[in-house]
Amino acid sequence: MIMGGLAAAIYIWLMHKNITIRMPDSVPPAISAAFTGIIPATVALYVSGLITWLVTKFGATTVIELISKTIQEPLLNLSQGYGAEFLMTVLVQVFWFFGLHGTNVLGPLLDGIWLTTQVANINAFAQHKDLPYMWTRNAFDLYAWIGGACSYLSQS
Repeated sequence: MIMGGLAAAIYIWLMHKNITIRMPDSVPPAISAAFTGIIPATVALYVSGLITWLVTKFGATTVIELISKTIQEPLLNLSQGYGAEFLMTVLVQVFWFFGLHGTNVLGPLLDGIWLTTQVANINAFAQHKDLPYMWTRNAFDLYAWIGGACSYLSQS
C-alpha cells in the first residue's frame, strides 16, 4: 500500500508538471489521452522498482519485511494495552457521532493490526505454545463491541 501510494504520488506530480507526451491537435482526444499517461506511469513504475531493488540489494531484506519491521511491529506492540483498546473504541464512537460508520472507517487499520495478532495466536496455539497476544480481532469484537444482536439475545 505504501509503494502504491508512492507510485500514485509520482504519477500525479508528473501529470501536474505536464511531463507527458503531447500530441498534435489533429490527433483525436481519446488517442491523445491514452498517450498522455505513458511517461508518468513509466517513471512511477521504474522508481518503485528501483526502490525495491535497492532495499533488496543493500538492505538484505524485502520491502514488505522492511515495512513490517519498521511500521507494523511497533503498532502491534502498542495495540496490546487497555489504553489502545479504549482509544480505538472512542475513535470508532467519534466517527459514529459524526454520521460515519466508525468500524468501517477504521477497519483497514484495525484489521491490519488485530488480524495479524490473531494469525500469530493461531500459529502459536497450533504449535502448543503460549499465545503471544492478548488482544486480537475476535477478542475485541467479543469484549468491546457488545451490541446489536448479542445484546438483544442476552436480554431474551
